[in-house]
Amino acid sequence: MKKIKWVAFFLALTLLLVAVPVGAQQGTIASYRALSASGQFVYDSMTITENTDWLEWAKNFAPDMQEEYINFVSDSDNRENHIGIFTVLSAEVVDIEQVPNGMVDAYYEIDTYLQTYEEVETYIVGVNYTVSEETSYYTNGISYRMVIIAKMDGQWYKVQEAHCTRSMLENNGNQEYTKTALEKLDEKESLALTGYRAMSKEQVENLEKQGKSVFQQAQQTRSTNAVGTQAAAAKVGVENHKVIKTIRVKMTRLYGEPVHSVNMEEYIKVVLANEVYPTWNGDALRACAMAVKMYGWYRVLVPKYPGMGYDVKDTSVDQNYNPSGANVGNANIVRACNDINTAILLNSDFNFFCTYYKAGPQNVDPYSVTTPYQANVSHPQYCGDLSQWGAQYLAKNYGMLDWHILYFYYDYSGRPDGSTGQTYWFYYSDYFYGCYMYH
Repeated sequence: MKKIKWVAFFLALTLLLVAVPVGAQQGTIASYRALSASGQFVYDSMTITENTDWLEWAKNFAPDMQEEYINFVSDSDNRENHIGIFTVLSAEVVDIEQVPNGMVDAYYEIDTYLQTYEEVETYIVGVNYTVSEETSYYTNGISYRMVIIAKMDGQWYKVQEAHCTRSMLENNGNQEYTKTALEKLDEKESLALTGYRAMSKEQVENLEKQGKSVFQQAQQTRSTNAVGTQAAAAKVGVENHKVIKTIRVKMTRLYGEPVHSVNMEEYIKVVLANEVYPTWNGDALRACAMAVKMYGWYRVLVPKYPGMGYDVKDTSVDQNYNPSGANVGNANIVRACNDINTAILLNSDFNFFCTYYKAGPQNVDPYSVTTPYQANVSHPQYCGDLSQWGAQYLAKNYGMLDWHILYFYYDYSGRPDGSTGQTYWFYYSDYFYGCYMYH
């Protein structure tokens, strides 16, 4: 009888050890078996070992997405060159938390999934990666992913597996792990503008005192010199920096849908040429160019397609990049993009944010819009989503300047991945120049 009891004891102990994943933390993954069926699916789909079947990995994605993922894993060049997920040697889930769909940043387009699929759930997943080569998509150590899953015909599938935005990291997950993930994001952003990171909030606020006369001169300069206004900038630091110079684009219009690494300056010019009219007011064009630029930068900083190793698709799903577009190379478009070539927009916390924008309704005075935000229908002031037609209206009918148009839409948006207060326009050059555009 004693022998039977000892066998039962050791059997129970073994089952307990198996049930708790390696690296699991109290309060995050208490037990694999305690996870819901959807949670277990997320856990399993994010786990990678040396024995991972990549075809099965691809089939974890929704049927309407599987073809792209299957084509990716079937391409031997991707594996040989460690593209996307193929740089990952192992991936161990150390933290998993379901997030209410209503709390998910707009960046992840959760509303689209809710309208498309019968049942949708969202998880924030902390993953400890070991990689053969660090990339902008995968690095050694703990990183967080936003995983959105949908149920079809009784089965769960992934519909998105993207990097986490700053706001999602700050408000969710195991604090010990998210702190590390935030530090990685800080480091990644500081590679975009190291000089900016050396500047304190007090230094930025002091720029307001000297900024008014500087930018009055800058606007006068702009009327005669359309190249830009960075020469009028107040120099606040001399630390070298790097800007985001390239973006990886999936070229869906080309045979085989290859991924091209595109110069960021040229990318912005092509996208703007395909999304607005070159006959628009110059300030409207510059405001729209800045929205295009910072959206592109944000997509590089917070990738949505890390598994396949690219930042954007070349369609309106992301940004309309068509080098054969009729207005590509137009002098007005090129001039507007050159004007903002050394400028960035930061949120009220002095961080990069997603500059959402849409075409918006035509011939509608943005000041008259009182209804809540609805994409392409209602873009009121401070909605956090620029209307391109609204920008043209404000510039043409109110003489509003480019930076004022951006503040009109992006200030005080209340979006967690936007700007809860004022936004800030800065310039930079070979050495960092900081300019605070006064409100």
